[in-house]
Amino acid sequence: MAVEVVPYDRRYRAAFIELNLAWIEKHFRVEPHDEEVLYGVDDLVSAGAGVYLALDDGVPISTCMVMDLGGGEWELCKLCTAEGHRRRGAGTAVIRACMAYAREHGASRITIASNRILRDALRMYAREGFREVPVTGPMYDRVDIQLRLDL
Repeated sequence: MAVEVVPYDRRYRAAFIELNLAWIEKHFRVEPHDEEVLYGVDDLVSAGAGVYLALDDGVPISTCMVMDLGGGEWELCKLCTAEGHRRRGAGTAVIRACMAYAREHGASRITIASNRILRDALRMYAREGFREVPVTGPMYDRVDIQLRLDL
C-alpha cells in the first residue's frame, strides 16, 4: 500500500471525527475530552496543533494529532487507522509526520496516554523510541499507561 500523508485540511474534518469515534467506540467509550478534541479540531489546529492523515487513493484511512502542552512538552493523540488498513504502515506514517511537526515547533519531548490492551499500538510506539513513564494527570478514564520520547 502506498499511502500519501497530508496535513489537516477542513475538508477532512468529518473523516477525522468519524475514524476516531469508530476506533474509540470499538475499544472504550467516548469521553467528554474526546468530544472536545474531535469537534474542536479546527480551533486546535488554528492554535498550533498538528494533525496528519494518511490517504489511500484520496480516502482518509489514518489520523494522528500532536498538541503543545507547554514547556517543550507535546502530546501525541487521536491516532487511529480504519479497519482493513491496519498493519500496513499508515499509522506509523502519520505518527512520524506528527513527531516531525512537534520537533519543528520546538518540542523537547512527546508524551502519549494510552491503554495496555492496545498491544499493537504500544509496539509501534516502542519502535519509534517511546518508553513507559509514570502516568500523570490522565484526561481519560481509559488511560493506564503513559509513554514519552525525549527529543
